[in-house]
Amino acid sequence: MRGLASPGTRVLLVGTGKHQPGSRLPDVPAVTATVADLARALVDSCGVPETGVQTLIDPSDPLVFDRMLTEAAQQASDVLVLYYVGHGLLDDDGGLYLATSASTDLTQPPAAYFQALPYRQIRDTLSDSRARTVVVVLDCCFSGRASTAVVTGSDDVYATGVRHSYLLTAATRDEAALALPGQPHTVFTGALLDLLTSGDPTGPPWLTLDHAYRYLTRTLRAASRPEPHCHTGGQAGDLVLCANTAYHPPAPAGPTRGPGMVRRLRRRARSVPTGGWKPTASTTPGSSSAGNSSRPPCSTGSPTGSATPASWSWWVLPARVSPRCCAPVCSLASQLAGSRSPVRGRGRPCC
Repeated sequence: MRGLASPGTRVLLVGTGKHQPGSRLPDVPAVTATVADLARALVDSCGVPETGVQTLIDPSDPLVFDRMLTEAAQQASDVLVLYYVGHGLLDDDGGLYLATSASTDLTQPPAAYFQALPYRQIRDTLSDSRARTVVVVLDCCFSGRASTAVVTGSDDVYATGVRHSYLLTAATRDEAALALPGQPHTVFTGALLDLLTSGDPTGPPWLTLDHAYRYLTRTLRAASRPEPHCHTGGQAGDLVLCANTAYHPPAPAGPTRGPGMVRRLRRRARSVPTGGWKPTASTTPGSSSAGNSSRPPCSTGSPTGSATPASWSWWVLPARVSPRCCAPVCSLASQLAGSRSPVRGRGRPCC
């Protein structure tokens, strides 16, 4: 599957952080920087053409939101992405709405669809797109409820006409998404920005939607934050986001110690030259060192105290001292002991 860098990609980033005076919704100051930095990361890290990224900050009403979404859906021919950051709202029936600046209280007039954009309407707009892959990311409260807007009998979270689809949410159907005071980004999108810009040392060379979901789950769980959820249709999870800037190729594997390797090591051991001590020609049978000619001297002198290091010289046994023994030290001990066959212990062959 092709990545976001395709010329047919259209990305719409929508963020609502400010609301009209008298609204029951608190402002979210981090929304503006979150959307701006995400747009920059999509261009710089993911390779999306600048003409393919549109941002909408604090839409004045649902009509403006819907109009821009419809334009992006009509323009996209390969990948269509809707990314929303802000408040998720519920109507009396539990339906999900995405807040705009006009959102005050969905339980009070004017009607909810004049204050916020219902997700079921977003689903219908996305279903009409000719894009082969549709991706929706919701960084808002109750975003898990978006998965309930499924066409009956379809495995696709949008509609049967969309070939590949991916829904990634920052919270469950009854959970709040977080934006911590003093932080430049929301918790969910901030973690995603870290992945796009800094990469994942444990990840593959190319980061896909599925890997982003696993990374966010691991990272947010470790920080005791709300974990993301995803719903996928087709092969949208394989959509490439960007190259993994923190990727480290695995170290080359060493030689395998199989039976062949063991046999080769044994043959090498049998062919290693083995050293020993023997008396030099200056040592006579009647000398005091002759009786100890079969023993090498210690570093402090001869075993009997009468032999000197000068009466011994270093000699080398032939390469293959014994065809029956794979231990050169054992063969050397047998040669020094005057045995014709390598022995170990109580006269038993060592091999």
